[in-house]
This record gives sequence, structure tokens and C-alpha cells, in this order.
Amino acid sequence: MTKSIEDNQKPPLYVFDSTEKCAGTTLKRYLRSNFQQDNFFDLDNGDPVSEKVRNYGISCPVNFSDYIHLLDHDEINFYEIFSEYLKDRAQWCCTALPNLDIKCVYGNMVHYTTLVDNLKEYYDVKLCKFFREPASRVASEYFYVLNHDGHNLHSVAKESKTPAGYALHPRRPKNRQVASLIGREGGGGMLIHPLKK
Repeated sequence: MTKSIEDNQKPPLYVFDSTEKCAGTTLKRYLRSNFQQDNFFDLDNGDPVSEKVRNYGISCPVNFSDYIHLLDHDEINFYEIFSEYLKDRAQWCCTALPNLDIKCVYGNMVHYTTLVDNLKEYYDVKLCKFFREPASRVASEYFYVLNHDGHNLHSVAKESKTPAGYALHPRRPKNRQVASLIGREGGGGMLIHPLKK
């Protein structure tokens, strides 16, 4: 891929697109220790309750608490509502870009938004994605969800009884790592280049 001279004149911006159970919490801790709060935008603004530092980064007025009333009783529509929330946070960020000095963006489901496409106008965007062997990722998700009764998929995990049953359950979102590559619902997807050795 050839870069244009214009790209070399734009400041670099690192975008980390996370997928559940692919070291996201560990990565976020590392990024927070390397980027100042006013240079870090957390697209999903989500942190496990166990985290000591919560809501780190550029302050955005769009918060998930404003979307909770849209959830079904059993929260089966969580990912649909969560993707709308992410799109709204991304739109706020795009509108605020001229007043921000972003150096790093982190979030789950970045690919569901047009944020990266908008950032490319101002920055030389470096997309970063971590993967995990799929069966291991789903098994880890199953045990995590099963042990957190407040998780939107807890009833699905309980009903499934095994990681294999959970993986095949019709109400569980499928292929999240693949979706992060191809993009969905307005996201541009990502072109992945292997690391050079």
C-alpha cells in the first residue's frame, strides 16, 4: 500500500478495535498508561466494575445510561441498542474533532460506526486489532457470561449448559471477530496487514 504525501503530513492516530474476550481490558489499561486523558477517546466507555479507573478519556455527553430504557426485558436486543449508542458517540466525536487532540481511540465494535472514515480526514489512522483462536474466545466468553448474572447473555449461557451449546445458541451473536474485519451497518471494515518480522 502506497501512502500519499498528505498522509505523511497528518498526525498519527491509533485506533484499537476490540472484541470481547480478546485482551481488551488489559490493552485498555496499557493504553491509559501511555496516553493522556485528553488524547484518549474510549468509544464504548465501558469498563468492568472491577476496574479502579473508570470513564478515562475525553469526556463525551453520550452515555449508555440514556439508552437502557430501550432494552427488552431480557436484553436480547442489547447489541442492537449498544451499536446505536456507539454510533451516537462516534457522531459526537466526529462533530467535536476540530476541538480535540486525539492520539488514540479504543472501543468494541468500532467497525459498526463511520468513525474511522471520518478520522482519516484529519489523521493518518493506524488500525489495530487483536485476535484470539475462535473456540477459545467463545469458551472464555461463555464462562465469563455464566459467572456474571448481570450480563445480557447470562440466561443464554445458563440455558446452553456447555461452551459448545452456547456457541450454537440462536440468540448469541456470531462471528464477532469476522464482523470486525468486514464492517457492518455503516462501518468501513478494516484492511488487515500481517506484522512484518
